[in-house]
Amino acid sequence: MNIAIIGAGAAGLMAAITLREHRELDVSIYEAQDEAAKKIVASGNGKCNITNVEIHADNYVSSHSSFVKPALSMMSFKKFQKFCMRAAIPLQIRDDAKCYPLNLEARYVRDALVRYALHLGVKILFKHKVLQIKKEQNHFKILLDTHSTNASYLIIATGLSAAPQLGGSDSTMIFAKSLNHTTIAPAPALVGLHTSFPNPLKMSGVKIDALVDLVVDSSAIQRARGDLLFTKYGISGLTTLDLSTRAAIALKEHKVVKVKIDLLPNLEQQQIVSILNNLHKAMPNLRVDELIQSVLPKKLSPLLLQDIEPKAVDRKLLTKLAHKIKSIELQIIDTHGFRHAEAASGGVSTEQINSHTMESTIVKRLYFIGEGIDVVGDRGGYNFAWCWASGYSAALSILAQRE
Repeated sequence: MNIAIIGAGAAGLMAAITLREHRELDVSIYEAQDEAAKKIVASGNGKCNITNVEIHADNYVSSHSSFVKPALSMMSFKKFQKFCMRAAIPLQIRDDAKCYPLNLEARYVRDALVRYALHLGVKILFKHKVLQIKKEQNHFKILLDTHSTNASYLIIATGLSAAPQLGGSDSTMIFAKSLNHTTIAPAPALVGLHTSFPNPLKMSGVKIDALVDLVVDSSAIQRARGDLLFTKYGISGLTTLDLSTRAAIALKEHKVVKVKIDLLPNLEQQQIVSILNNLHKAMPNLRVDELIQSVLPKKLSPLLLQDIEPKAVDRKLLTKLAHKIKSIELQIIDTHGFRHAEAASGGVSTEQINSHTMESTIVKRLYFIGEGIDVVGDRGGYNFAWCWASGYSAALSILAQRE
């Protein structure tokens, strides 16, 4: 019996290692790139936020929110920690529950996983691009750019379109459709957002602590607090990334998407009015943009003064200004695209995948794992956690069938 895995990313490596740890099976990974798991190497600014200690189903966006529960429950943090120790990857846990390799080197994580897989006897074939898959009566026929091969079991771990420079592609969608599976169009996730403000370049480079609500069709659906970065195209920063997954899905569905920003979340509106009013009394010659500069970066003045025509600085004007500081709205018109996205939503419909095993419900012995399934996690190690869990679940299912 031979098992073929397409894709040597986090999920594919986890599945292959688990299979070989438990039994001496013939396991081959076919990888189109010239190296494994480029996304691991680039993750966490090169430090690799490898997982999160506190993982719940509500950390994920999927058309079926309960789908992730069985796989996540199979791969507890303690179980994953033991797996990492076997692969010579000691971990460190941060106060915010994010987990990193002890040496904070993402490249080491990738290299250690590949080394462990090879040590166990996994065959990893680089620069082997799969062109076509056909299901025969009792096996899969896999056509590659160099040759063709057969497999008794097939695991597809090719991810989605995020970060094409790191190997992201639409391969999963193509394979799934060719095998008669329903797919959901991908959208960028964990990505910057484009705004409709006339000249965002004027504010580019400003980074502040802000409270941001994501508003879809006039209803606030998500809130995030933290760094907000204004860019030449709109907004980015950790707060934006946290909101971007649901924003991108809403945009794909042609809904009206806005962000409502509190630029000074540590102050109440009346406190801001009092500060501005006292400054005006102390220095009555200050222009309104100079008053803004006393509480916020100067570059934000055009944003706050939009639709305000100050004839004279008075309490009424300052109240209006304070209100805008606490609830400025920007319309979101686009994302910054797949190239700049850390992940993608969409993929193979979870309606056609067994949530306990990752096996297709319409093609026996076919498995989908990792990002290629319609599951996307929040920022903070949750997408890697899903890769580890889904890869592990698929491997256990295959092992159980061979007992």
